Amino acid sequence: MPLDLIVGLPLEEGKAPGTTDAFVQSMQEKAADAYALARKHLGVATEWRKAAYDLRTREANFEVGGWVWYWYPRKYRLKSLKWQKCYIGPYLITRKIEPVNYVLQKSEKAKPFVVHANKLKACCGPTPISWLESSGSVIQTAGQKGKTDGILLTVEAQSPVHPGGFDFMHNLGGHSPSPVTCELPVRRRARPQYLADYVC
Repeated sequence: MPLDLIVGLPLEEGKAPGTTDAFVQSMQEKAADAYALARKHLGVATEWRKAAYDLRTREANFEVGGWVWYWYPRKYRLKSLKWQKCYIGPYLITRKIEPVNYVLQKSEKAKPFVVHANKLKACCGPTPISWLESSGSVIQTAGQKGKTDGILLTVEAQSPVHPGGFDFMHNLGGHSPSPVTCELPVRRRARPQYLADYVC
């Protein structure tokens, strides 16, 4: 430029790299500095956006053993979405995976699956009977160790009877045995592999 002819080049621009390796190294350092500056400004912008987003968020807390609706919208041809049911269920919460994931189950024999708390809504209407309380299993949060209690079962012992109708206890003059109360341990099941990624 004409200005450079009058004033002269700055000291940094006047010292051009002598070799190709020096030029490549200087370009790498400039690119690294530029990327570092861009990451710094992007981090500040992310914090501002997060603060603005958290102003309208409300933490959803659901208890284990409660019934919820699951957000599952489906699009059909020639049908408006606003006239369709976007929530299905109700589903029973069987376990909570910290901090915002829950394990749902439709019935006692149905396959459980993991969903986010934003897709759930509390069910305030009539719900089916929970099978968690009737089975006697212990409900606990993932990552916590709980005490497992057994199931009390009363079994009425009967005297052995021969297939031909011969009663051994009656013919031997024995008395009928009294009912026996025994405690059955709860079956321990291994943790599914697809839930391993949700453990904090």
